[in-house]
Amino acid sequence: MIRRSYGSGIVQHSRPHVQIVPRLDELAAQARPLVAAASAANPVAVIVVEIDARSLTDPEFETGPSAAALGGLIEHVLRLDDLAARVDGRFVIVAPSASSDDGRALADRLCAAIRVHPTTRGRRVTISAGAAASPDHGTTFDALFESASEALAGIQAQGGDGSATAAPINDSQPRPLSIDRFAGRTRELDSLVQWLDEAATGQPRIVSVY
Repeated sequence: MIRRSYGSGIVQHSRPHVQIVPRLDELAAQARPLVAAASAANPVAVIVVEIDARSLTDPEFETGPSAAALGGLIEHVLRLDDLAARVDGRFVIVAPSASSDDGRALADRLCAAIRVHPTTRGRRVTISAGAAASPDHGTTFDALFESASEALAGIQAQGGDGSATAAPINDSQPRPLSIDRFAGRTRELDSLVQWLDEAATGQPRIVSVY
């Protein structure tokens, strides 16, 4: 089996390979024990990658052969102990023993591999990615996912097609609900507005905004 660190290039390995799960809660259940056991000497990174489907011409990008091909590419780039999910068009990756810099390096290599993949080659493809790692960006999976998603949103707000590392946070401080957090996420913003309207008419609910 061939394995290399993220910093030395795209990781290659023989089968079996990483399986991408279809639900975020399934990924979270697998990731939470890893994040709970993480430390400064043994961090865990969370990376969120989004391919701008509007820059592609393949109408089946989200659910058809293109999606399957790109999913297979992601599976083979990751290390065997990495975890991954594809949720609402985004790839969410959990990388044990990886710093935020390692996570961003992985994101950059994924983006490079996607751009030259036969599915996307010759087309203008914009890809955005955000990376976060414990303990600098949180000590729970949810906090790391939120931080990585915010880093992704920041790249998208600047036009997309790049990667960023999340800013360090203090988990004890509440995070402001800024409209910038919904850049490129129209569906999520519409849902939040609907739920706020329902709360105003006596139908409150608990909502997690990442």
